[in-house]
Amino acid sequence: MDWSRLTLSVCLSLALVGHALAGGTLRRIGTHKDLACLALSPDGKTIATGGWDKVVRIFDVPSAKETAKLEAHKDAVVGVAFSPDGKTLATASNDRTVRLWDLATSKEVLKIAGHDASVECVAFSPDGKLLATGSDDRTAKLWDRATGKEVAKLEGHTRPVHQVVFSPDGKSLATGSGDETVRLWSAAGWKLVRTFEGHAGRVTAVAFAPDGKALATGCNDKTVRVWRLGAEGETGGANEPRSMPDDATINALAFAPRGDLLAVATMDGLRVVDPESFTAKVVLDPESKNVRAVAFAPDGSKVFVACSDGGIRELGAR
Repeated sequence: MDWSRLTLSVCLSLALVGHALAGGTLRRIGTHKDLACLALSPDGKTIATGGWDKVVRIFDVPSAKETAKLEAHKDAVVGVAFSPDGKTLATASNDRTVRLWDLATSKEVLKIAGHDASVECVAFSPDGKLLATGSDDRTAKLWDRATGKEVAKLEGHTRPVHQVVFSPDGKSLATGSGDETVRLWSAAGWKLVRTFEGHAGRVTAVAFAPDGKALATGCNDKTVRVWRLGAEGETGGANEPRSMPDDATINALAFAPRGDLLAVATMDGLRVVDPESFTAKVVLDPESKNVRAVAFAPDGSKVFVACSDGGIRELGAR
């Protein structure tokens, strides 16, 4: 199928939702008042959250207990990311800094202050050697994780950069912006490869498929798009935008480890869909309204969500 010429638009209706599998809350992991973001460790045993209260909280998933509180940021913590080995946490803040924390000791080990405005997001490269950040200063930057030195500055967005995501092989970086575009950059010289256009609002969510062959993007225009990627992202088109039930703003996206499911976190709740057909697989937990962040467990059987009410929940995904 020629995705670049696909014109059929598919909407998820309440009738389709009625055929979804039963889902729901399995456990409540904890609470973080004024919660803004969430990340799950690679082994699925630890959750980190950041909040408007300037605090980072660490939760142990098996026991559902808070185990640490990290305090150093001077403003809201709006981005968190685990290193690939799960031993280090990166936190991004409106105080214009990124901080690295040793999770064994709960101590800050590095502070990076190189943006001219709030740092909106942070991500580790798959090999753990680089950090990517996006900022309200309209740039994304790459940093040496060991030294904190700037490696590259990616310019071109005309509004704040809200999302930075490495491809699974580490050869590309996707950036989502308030300028209604997503840009794909090659790690070979950090050159712009492709600009994805089509959204009609601030791009709020970006996620690579596990095989690296697709990129899902969500927007406050209340749609999700799945872009097909060819070599170096140069070929392929996109599905037409899929609307969420109740016309809800998209907050976050996450692919299941096998790539067969896509979790869509919205102001209205959470949907788990087939990323090809957008057929709803699960409609989860009516209590989980305004889902701010979502992450799949390593085996794909569960998802963890963070909601605006501060609740951190473990939900069945299949």
